Parts: sequence; structure tokens; C-alpha cells
Amino acid sequence: MKNKIIFLFTAFLLTSYNSSLAEESFEELVNRALKLKSEGNIAGALEELNWAKKSLEKIQADKVSSFLPEKFGNYVGGKTESSNAFGVTVNEKTYKDSAGNEIKISITGSGSGEGFGAFVGMAAGMSGFMTNQPGIETIRIKNQRAMYDTNGGTQKITLTVQNSILNIEKTSGSPKKEDLIAAAEAVNIDELSKLPNK
Repeated sequence: MKNKIIFLFTAFLLTSYNSSLAEESFEELVNRALKLKSEGNIAGALEELNWAKKSLEKIQADKVSSFLPEKFGNYVGGKTESSNAFGVTVNEKTYKDSAGNEIKISITGSGSGEGFGAFVGMAAGMSGFMTNQPGIETIRIKNQRAMYDTNGGTQKITLTVQNSILNIEKTSGSPKKEDLIAAAEAVNIDELSKLPNK
């Protein structure tokens, strides 16, 4: 019983601590870093700047997730899922229609742009090569070149937009090609293309 109380109390403290961090603004974190620097606490200042960077990455992720539509055609979207690993952020949402068909839209990008921009460039270059392969067709999405892949029973549209990779793929059922194209066109590509390209 005693151990359970200690565990619950510790969990409460950690939750409160994480909540307070989440509520701190980028400006507050930077100001704290400046204060610690002026006090000679460089290690502390660096730690605050690290949290400030995470704050900016969250702002960027929230902005990118807003580019995903709530619905398109007869498809209605579920909850947006976001994940971040090694500076690479993925925002995705799955859409269903009344017939049980499912399409997932995902936007993969980098909060900092470091290294990932080169990868996106390489992926864009590879797309030119891949378009000559069987089962892959070049299509146009809002003046952007995209690949429509039907190899191995899959249905997927892939295109690169600035520092991001946009994927639209069948996850269940038998959606039409036009459904995937409608999904791609429902994404706010114009705003996505305005993100920094590093």
C-alpha cells in the first residue's frame, strides 16, 4: 500500500512537471536561457534552449497537421496522429467512407530541416527514375509531379513538397484511383510549400 501511494505521488509530480513545461512559451524558455547565461550557467542555458527548440518543433508539427483535411468526397477523417523521432515529424490521418474503404494521408518532414532536406531532394530525384518502372504512373497534383504506385496490390500516391514528403495510400478496402487523387488535392499543398526548405 505504501509503495502504491509513493508511485501515485511520483506520477502526479511528473505529470505536473510535464504539464508546466508544455504550458511554457518559446519566449519564456529563451528568456530563461538568457538569464541563465548572464548568471554564468551555460549548461542550464543550453538545456533551456533545447526545450525552446522542442517548443518550436511542436509549433511546426501543429501547423503541418492543420494542412490535413477533415474530410474529402465521401471520406471522413479520424484523429490526427503525430510522432517525432530524431527531428523527423510524421503527421497522419486515416479516412473512411461508408463502404469501409480507408485511405491514410501522411506528411513527413523535419522540424529543423537538418539532413532531411537532402533526403527529400534525393527522394525527388529517385521519383524521376521510378516513373519508368512498371506499375508506377506519373500524375499531376496541383502543379506538383507525383507518383501513383500500384505494385504488389498497393495503391499509393507520393510527392515531395519543399522539405516534406506527402503520402496517400490505401489501408483497407478498394478505393478508386480518383479517391486517392481527391485526398491528395484536399491537402493544403500551397501552405505546405511555404515551409522553410533547408
